[in-house]
Amino acid sequence: MCLEQTGKFTEEMLRIEEYTWAFRLIATRSFGKFMPHITMIPVAEFLNHNNVSTYYSYQYPTSSPDVHLRYSGTVSDIDHDDDLLTLDPPEVLTWSQLVDFTKHHFKHTHIELELNTLQSWALHLDTLESQEAKKKQSVRPENLDLQESDEKIACICAGEDERYSKGDQIFMTYGRYSNRQLLVSYGFVLKDNKYNYATVHFDVSEFVQSVNLKKVFVKENVKAQFKVKEGQVAWKFIVALKVLLWKPELGIESCLEARNVELEVLALGHAKSKIIEELAGFKTSYEEDLKILEEYGTVRKYFGVLYRLQIKKILQDQIKILDSLMRWMRGSEESLDPKFTFHYSSIIK
Repeated sequence: MCLEQTGKFTEEMLRIEEYTWAFRLIATRSFGKFMPHITMIPVAEFLNHNNVSTYYSYQYPTSSPDVHLRYSGTVSDIDHDDDLLTLDPPEVLTWSQLVDFTKHHFKHTHIELELNTLQSWALHLDTLESQEAKKKQSVRPENLDLQESDEKIACICAGEDERYSKGDQIFMTYGRYSNRQLLVSYGFVLKDNKYNYATVHFDVSEFVQSVNLKKVFVKENVKAQFKVKEGQVAWKFIVALKVLLWKPELGIESCLEARNVELEVLALGHAKSKIIEELAGFKTSYEEDLKILEEYGTVRKYFGVLYRLQIKKILQDQIKILDSLMRWMRGSEESLDPKFTFHYSSIIK
């Protein structure tokens, strides 16, 4: 439809260029979650994204917005892009499912008590992850007044930890997004993004110990995917491998905690191998990407190579972490001293 100067509509097919222009503006430059409607705000939509706590508020001019209320229920150090659409989404395996694979293999080995303990632990982890997922949702605070009114205004508010000097560029956050989400949705990436991550994949069939289950997973090509972040142990990935590799003679505690050197080194070694496979999947090396970045030519190519470079850096960093852990494990006694036993999750806190 096209609006003429007379104010009447005339039938005309919308050109694809016009549609994509409007769609991109609405998708990338509009304000919505904390406004009565999806809204375009002149000047405000010029603000670029960064990892800041600057936010917008729809309020009366005399109101004083509360940043604590705005971000209540959120976790500041985890990304919010789990719902990113992909052409080939990976299978999301729960801890209970992983343990079920192990239980299936050992169901006739008279270790019912140990398996039940393992299952209880898995259910507990699933509950914790479900609670974490709810915290990650940026929900509107309770009693948020979004009733439309001519007396209200849209305000850009700086977070309590932000300071701006005269002449500084003002940023705001589009969301707690990794570079993957930013590149897909907005066409750029950040050089320093605390929400960034790489992903590591593996075929579940490779580690399932039951021959019958292995055939099923090979046929269905079921893959598991885990996030890897720079400077952090990919503990979910490692523990998942431990569950699949665990054997009753190692003791139930060794599956829950780092108690058995043999199992720890085995899982860490497999984790390292999978990450090396991820790196081998790139057509260029880290050093080659650095050179390409210096001669990128176009902004689009620059951001694409920068994204790829950062993913490689995260994976390379994880290999160094895994090597350090394996050296430490191998220097330990056959059974680790309980005083130094740790959950992998505690390392990243």
